[in-house]
Amino acid sequence: MYVANEGSDSTAELTFDEHSGQLIASGNVMPTGSPVCIVVRQ
Repeated sequence: MYVANEGSDSTAELTFDEHSGQLIASGNVMPTGSPVCIVVRQ
């Protein structure tokens, strides 16, 4: 899952724990200029 964070001007990658459903930060953070949406292309 990718989360856009307008406050920190970054986009972060998160994963799910399969057993608990808890979100886990992967550590991959991409600096961006004030993200407000994420577009996924196939």
